[in-house]
Parts: sequence; structure tokens; C-alpha cells
Amino acid sequence: MCVPKIQRIGEGMLLEFKGRRYAIDKISGLRADYHIISHAHMDHIPRKLCGKPILSKETASLAQKRGLSDVEKYVEDSEHVELLEAGHILGSRSALIEDEILYTGDINIRDRLFLRGFKPIKARYLLMEATYGQPSYVFDDFGETVQRSMEYALSILSMGRRVVLLGYALGKSQILTELFGWYDKLIVHDSIHKFNTLYKSQGVNLKTDYAIYSEAENLEKDTWMLLSPYRGHLINRLTKRFDAVKIEFTGWATHPSYAFWGRAERGFSLSDHADFQDLMNIVKKVDPEKIFLAYGFINEFTRYLKNLGYDAQALESKQRLISDF
Repeated sequence: MCVPKIQRIGEGMLLEFKGRRYAIDKISGLRADYHIISHAHMDHIPRKLCGKPILSKETASLAQKRGLSDVEKYVEDSEHVELLEAGHILGSRSALIEDEILYTGDINIRDRLFLRGFKPIKARYLLMEATYGQPSYVFDDFGETVQRSMEYALSILSMGRRVVLLGYALGKSQILTELFGWYDKLIVHDSIHKFNTLYKSQGVNLKTDYAIYSEAENLEKDTWMLLSPYRGHLINRLTKRFDAVKIEFTGWATHPSYAFWGRAERGFSLSDHADFQDLMNIVKKVDPEKIFLAYGFINEFTRYLKNLGYDAQALESKQRLISDF
């Protein structure tokens, strides 16, 4: 029986299995047969490729715009790797490696507008994220969250105040652009507009009838909604100057202490990750012999899985598995 060896190196991983080496996500400075890149967030893009790149065409386009060279030589599948929709952001993929190891990358099993959720498949080994791997992180239904957030934003606007919508620039903000594109005084931060343009070039028909922040006029006179990434100093200056109310869209809004963090007046649990219950559903459907946790609450989720009888292991940085245990 061939046993995989996995080494966590920084924010990425090196997998050795059946005589082949797979670099995974943000890892550089070594040689591998293949380099699997799950999606185009900066904490998953390597500085330099370690092997033949395997990623989606959308991720290749986004990663190239974010500085990764030689990515045009990518393939979307190989004899040894099959990519699967991950449901995280545009182009995000999970990977079935050697028909035995399922690497999830960042995942979301819920359909959201133009994104299709991750569909778990059976695998012998499961290498997964645990960003929200604690039982307290359970998100509301997507449609209900959208409705409540819109009602809240409209209530603020009806009082003559401005609204700042907060979400990270790549992924979350494209969903927010589509959700709030109906508002005729929507302003979109330049960094988000850049990615909106890239999404449109990849066939996502986003609403772009909005003002761009650097070109916006009459901010002093009008009421408006601004869609922005969370940039503390900029946002704090804007909200103070224009008496604006901050609304943040994040899974962390379910944390019991979120209201005391001071990030926004209101938070809604619209996330591009799987919540705790969704992570558990993935484990049950994959039904693996062994589970490896690589990102997020890995120790907490490992303990929870072990208590349920699963063979689970947290992958600490520079730790080698399975043969070391």
C-alpha cells in the first residue's frame, strides 16, 4: 500500500505520493512534478512555480494579473489530477490527486449567484481547510442573509445617511456588486472594479453601472453606498467625514464578540467558506480513511473529529505525515 507523505511548508504544502511530487498552493523554492493552485487569493498564489501548473483558466488569468509568471503553461487536468469546482471564488478548484487524495483548497458547498457549490466525492484521504472549524461558526441561509442586509442598508439610506459595504476585493465583492447593483448611487472602490472587469472578461455578466470611487463626484451632497475592501484608515476617515454606516460581510460576524471588535456597525455572515456544519457534511460524504487539516482552526477541528471516531491529524508547519506518526 502506497502511503502519502505531506509536508506543510509556510502557507503551502508538498505532497509525495506514488513516486510523484505535488507542490500545493503558496510554496516556492523546491522542485515538484506538478504545482496545484486552488485559487487566486494571495495567500494561495506562489511567488514562483515549482512544477507544471495545474489550475483553472480563470485562476490562471487572475494569478497572472497578480504577478505569477509562466502560468500560461497551465493545464486544467492531468493523468494524475482531476480538478473539481470548489465554490469559493471564480475559478477556485479542489483537486482529486491520484484518484485517492482529495485536496479541498478553500471551499463552499452553497450555490451563490454565479458560483456553484463544491460537491464532495468519495476519497481515501481528505486534505481540507478548517477556516471555520469550530461549532460556533454556523452561517444563516444565503437568501435570508441577503434580504436582511438589504433591508438594513435601505433603513440607513432612508435616514439620509451613507452606507459603506465591506468585503474583500476578490471574490466577496463581486457577489456584493451583483447583489447591490440595483442601487443607482452605488460607488465601487477601484481595487474591486479591477477584479469586476476581470470577472466580466471571464464570462461573468456583472452589473457595472456604478461610479468608480476615484472618479466619484458630489460625495458631500448625495446619499450613496460605497463598496470597499476593509482598509482601516481609509474607511475610518470616510465614515467619520460622511457620517456613513459600515456593514461588513464576513463569516466572522457569527463570533460572539464580533460586535465588540469595532470593525463595523453591523455584520452579516455572508462567507465564501464552508461553515462548521458544511465542513462536517463534507467529511461525512467523502468518508475518508484519514483526514488532514491544513488551514484555520485545525487543532480544534481535529479534536472534534477524533471525538467522533475519525482518524484526523492537524498539519503543523514543516510537519511530515503519515509515516512520522
